[in-house]
Amino acid sequence: MRKQYYLLFFIVFTMFNSLIVGQKVNDAFLYSNPNYRSTSRLIGLGNAMGAIGGDVGVANINPAGLARKSKPELTLSTHGYMLVSQTEFGNNIDTTVPAIFVGDLRSLGWRLGNLSMLITVPIQEGEKKFKEFSMGISFNRTMDFKEQWNYSGQSFGSILQHFAAMSNGNSPASLHPFSTQMAYDAHLIRLIDSNNFVYASPLGDNDLSNKLGSFVSSGRNYALGLSAASNYENKLWIGSTLEFNFLNHKNTTSYSEYIETGQPINDIRTDWSQIQSTRGFGVNLKIGMIYQLNRYFTVAAHIHSPTFYRNRDTYTSSISGSILHNGWITQNYLGAPKAKYKYSFFTPWTLGLSTAFQVDKKFFINIDLERVDYRQMHYYMRNGQVHNQDALNSDINNTFEAAYRLRIGTEYIIGPKYRFSFGYQLQSNPYTQNTAGITQWDKSIHAGIRQKLKEMGFVHFGLGAYLIYKKFSPYPASSISNNQVVNIITTFMALSVSFGMEIE
Repeated sequence: MRKQYYLLFFIVFTMFNSLIVGQKVNDAFLYSNPNYRSTSRLIGLGNAMGAIGGDVGVANINPAGLARKSKPELTLSTHGYMLVSQTEFGNNIDTTVPAIFVGDLRSLGWRLGNLSMLITVPIQEGEKKFKEFSMGISFNRTMDFKEQWNYSGQSFGSILQHFAAMSNGNSPASLHPFSTQMAYDAHLIRLIDSNNFVYASPLGDNDLSNKLGSFVSSGRNYALGLSAASNYENKLWIGSTLEFNFLNHKNTTSYSEYIETGQPINDIRTDWSQIQSTRGFGVNLKIGMIYQLNRYFTVAAHIHSPTFYRNRDTYTSSISGSILHNGWITQNYLGAPKAKYKYSFFTPWTLGLSTAFQVDKKFFINIDLERVDYRQMHYYMRNGQVHNQDALNSDINNTFEAAYRLRIGTEYIIGPKYRFSFGYQLQSNPYTQNTAGITQWDKSIHAGIRQKLKEMGFVHFGLGAYLIYKKFSPYPASSISNNQVVNIITTFMALSVSFGMEIE
């Protein structure tokens, strides 16, 4: 008869020190990395409008660009999207265990991208320096948390080793309630030295196991922006946006392991489930300026303050275990009580520079470059919470570094009715080199077309193809040779349609 070990876990996504802490570090980056998909024109240009302006969507990037729009405007934008993910796992072990590729159509959907109103007020003739004053209110989708992927493959070692390692040095009463505590109470790990608090797992470095996992994330961040901008002698444009953010995010992660040999049957089976939901409210301030150097060139700069979030997280989890192996005999079902807690979070500062070359309002090319130091992300936890504030912020500082966002956009105007646009975006890897196995590169290409309708109306179509490449570790391995690395390639296709009306 065949011997089968079967371990199945539905657990919180772990990338760094512990399961829950790893998720919070990952969330910090997620909430600090907006993927602006507001108006169709902005999408068609790859969000590269920092030095050109003239679109209501720039309120989220460089609000000075609002003052470069001379007519009041109403705009409504909607987006359709398709998400496809491909993963690779298992290529770090013997070639007799090939890497497995999984490609699936993950989801389709439609959403609101932007709803905005811009009012432009001419300055009195006696005030010759300031030409116009613009006020805007906008409701933009600035972040999209939709993500879904699966992975499978083989590697040595077990996540139970990680549970045991994270438990070492801690008494059973001080283990983490949503990970190591539940593994201990279900007898998936054992205390073998009660004096020094040393724990052991039933599986080790030499156990080759099949591993499967999945990650499902949903939600969004909408931003309500109140903007003001002004035009100084058609030479200098300045503006600001006070932004109120409404965050809603939910994720569920699964992980499983099992081993098959030709020996007599022993069985280990565990089922673990956990869901995290986050709701929050945040405030930030964005300030920008644009300066006309000459007939052809403009330069611009913008700065985004940190967003101050007040968030509330909810965790639910359960575990059931049935073990018969080397004297480990147990059968349990455990359900941790639903936990809710509140905390504060600061995103990093964003600094941006832009330049644009324009020819007679028929053609332009715009280049934006932003710098974001993700080490500035910071949590403030209340006393008695499941997270250690200092350890969490230390993990952020050791995991991330400064990254750059490059955006290039160009637009051609053909006749009185049509505009064609193209764009490109690239974000460098925000993870430090000493974060083994963890990388992320984002890049995208864009295209758009606008048609002016009769009298005051227009319709604009924008298409964005986003390619996101990630590497992550499902859990920190007990040795470098057993390091678990999953390669993920996500393709996100977004089609946007904007309907607008310029008011004479």
